[in-house]
Amino acid sequence: RLTRLEETVQRLIEAQAQFEQRLTRLEEIVQRLIEAQALTEQRLARLEEIVQRLVEAQIQMQKRLDEVQNHLNLLRGWQLEERYRAQPHRFRRLVANPHVLEPAERARLVEEAEETGRLSPEEADDLGATDLIVRGRMPQGRGRVYLAVEVSITVNTDDVERAAARALLLERALARGRRRPTVRAAVAGLRMHPLAAERARALGVWWLRDGQVVPPERIPLPALPPEP
Repeated sequence: RLTRLEETVQRLIEAQAQFEQRLTRLEEIVQRLIEAQALTEQRLARLEEIVQRLVEAQIQMQKRLDEVQNHLNLLRGWQLEERYRAQPHRFRRLVANPHVLEPAERARLVEEAEETGRLSPEEADDLGATDLIVRGRMPQGRGRVYLAVEVSITVNTDDVERAAARALLLERALARGRRRPTVRAAVAGLRMHPLAAERARALGVWWLRDGQVVPPERIPLPALPPEP
């Protein structure tokens, strides 16, 4: 019996030793997994940093592209304004014998309106900032007519509302007693935003579209054609 007990104890000792060996190997495996997890997390953190830098670089690039696009739009808008300024015949469908007021003519008109109190200094400055002021005659009459024109590649609601407001200022600036000239608000542009089209219809603002004259009530909705 003692021999069998000794053998049993010996097997238990050997089994314990094997268990400890397996436990040691398991601990080694767990440790390697922990280290691998730590390396993975480090790599993931570096990857997140790289992605964040790429996102920030993309945002900065988009801002630069937006700035370039804004400059291009301003340049194209200025070129379009100069085209209308240099080619007053583009307004002949709206007024007869159109004449775009020169800077000196505009300055005299604004200064006189301010001096006589028809416009406040702020209103005079606003009228003076009008893109184009055009003088002509009614197409089928002898009466004189003026246009307050805002020019933009794509006409938006601000352009429409500025044209309408400045047309009212121009009417007051030109008034002589009870005599008030005919003044029309107009916007000139290749495209018009749908919301601007609604405002133009509501405010009675004409649309000059590349030589074509569109009365307020005929401005299509939506009025934004596809980009060329």
